[in-house]
Amino acid sequence: VKLIAYSRNMLGNIYRSNGDLEKAMEEYKFALSISESAFDSLQVARCYNNIGIVHMISGEYDVGLDYWLKSLDMKLMLGEEEAAAATMSNIALYYKDIGRYFEAKEYLERALDINLRVKDYESVSFCYTIIGDMHWRMDSPNQAVDAYKTALAYSDTICSYFDKEE
Repeated sequence: VKLIAYSRNMLGNIYRSNGDLEKAMEEYKFALSISESAFDSLQVARCYNNIGIVHMISGEYDVGLDYWLKSLDMKLMLGEEEAAAATMSNIALYYKDIGRYFEAKEYLERALDINLRVKDYESVSFCYTIIGDMHWRMDSPNQAVDAYKTALAYSDTICSYFDKEE
């Protein structure tokens, strides 16, 4: 049963990446119902996260944020820090996008702490990219450059070259 829920969740990811949000949501909700009936709390948290993403893409920001916060609470309760850090980054990205930099910074600091501790340097780089974006928007170009350089340094440590050409 758990593998079915996992597979349906991953199928939802494929639909989402192809822009079919309706089918993605169907798969996520199906996976959620299976995960709840199997008492698989981690998979429930993953479903919440993905459902939140679809709501965010659809412009339903309050609903998406609610799902992300539920996902984060479950992941933290389960001790799944790395998964929680990914959700924290999602939340921070949203807060950055709407100009709520204080809240974004709080979530980024928590995510960075976890990502540095577990040596997930790709996620560390992503966090510093968000920090750079915030500084750029706040008209702090020197701090933005510093954050982007830090992001680049971490991406270089893992030979990851995402977004270097933009």
